[in-house]
Amino acid sequence: MTWRKNPRTITKEQFSTGTTIDGDRIDNALDDVVERVNNIPYGDLRKRWVPTTYVAGWTPQSPGCITSGTPTPTGGVGSDSSQRGSVYGTHHWPWLRVLNYVNEVADGTEGSGLTDDTKASNRYRLKGVSVPGVSPFGKAGISSSAYTPVDGTPIGAQYAWTRSWFFIEPSILDAIDLVLEVDHASYAGKIFNNSFSFDATKAPTGYPDLSARDLVITASVDSEFAREDRNMSDVEVLRKGFTINSDSFSMLSLPKDPGTSPGYSDMTPSVSNTGGSKAPASTVQGIHVRLRDLNIPIHQNARLRVAVVIPSYSADNRNNGWNPNNNSVEYPWMQQKIHMAVTMLEEVTSG
Repeated sequence: MTWRKNPRTITKEQFSTGTTIDGDRIDNALDDVVERVNNIPYGDLRKRWVPTTYVAGWTPQSPGCITSGTPTPTGGVGSDSSQRGSVYGTHHWPWLRVLNYVNEVADGTEGSGLTDDTKASNRYRLKGVSVPGVSPFGKAGISSSAYTPVDGTPIGAQYAWTRSWFFIEPSILDAIDLVLEVDHASYAGKIFNNSFSFDATKAPTGYPDLSARDLVITASVDSEFAREDRNMSDVEVLRKGFTINSDSFSMLSLPKDPGTSPGYSDMTPSVSNTGGSKAPASTVQGIHVRLRDLNIPIHQNARLRVAVVIPSYSADNRNNGWNPNNNSVEYPWMQQKIHMAVTMLEEVTSG
C-alpha cells in the first residue's frame, strides 16, 4: 500500500501542517480510534485464520492374546478351545473393508447373494486407494482367445479407518500427521512389531524391493448434491505408493541394564529393554507421515472424511509386516498402534 502521512486508516480527521487542531476534532478522532479498536476489521488482523487440531488414535488388543490360528468355541480338553484361553474370533472395528463384499452381509437379506453387488449403495467406501497385491475381483484366466473369470473371490483385502468432521464455516485443511507406532527392535518383549516390509520373494508383482508401499492416506469431501454417494465425493488428498520405511522415526534404543553398553540413565525410575530389576519398557519406534502446508479450502457446510487404509494380503504375499508369521496373521490392524492429528485453519469471525 502506498505510504501516507495522514492517519485516515483509523480516523477521517487530518492533523498536519496548515490545518487546525481543536478540541472537537481531537474528540472525533479519539472516538474513531476507540470504535476501530473495539471492532477490528479483518484487514488489520495479522492472523485471520486460527489453527484447530483434531486428535484421534486407536490402540488394538495385543496380538499375543491370539493363542491359536484356528481356535474353536466348543473343543474339549487338549484342543485350542476358548475355555482354555484361546480367542475364538476378533472383530476388525473400527477398520472397515474398502470393498463391501457379499459374504459380509447376513444370509437371506438383500445384498447377500453373488448377484447382489449392484444393490449396495456404496460398493467401495473410498476412491483411488488400490494397491498392488490386492485384487478385489479375484483371478482371471487369460488365453490367446479369451479372457474369462476364474474365481470372483477377492484376493486380499484393504481396511479403512475413517474419521469425519462437519464444518459450518469455510475452513482450510492445513496438515495431516499420522503415526504408526511399534515397539523398538531392541526390546525383548515387543508386542507391536510391524516391519513394513515383505519376506524374501513375497513382495507383490512390480515391487522393486521388499519395502512396503501399501499404506494409503486420503481426505475427501462429500458432494453437496449426494452426500451419501461415495462415487460423487471429491478427493482432496491422496498419498499412496510411497516407501513406508522412508518415514521412520526414533531408531535409538533404550538404555540397557548396568554392565552393558551403551548405558545411560535418562529418567527415574530407570527403565530397561532387557528386563531385570528395572521397569520393562520400550522406546517408541515407527512411522510418522507428515502432510504439511496442504492449503486446501473446505467450503461451508462440508463433511470432511480423512481415512487411513492398510492391506491384508493373501497367502501368495505372506509373510509380511501386516500379516506376520503368528496367530494374528489375519489381523493387520493389530500389528501397530495408530495416532493421527488433523489441523484445520478456521477463520476469526468476531471480536
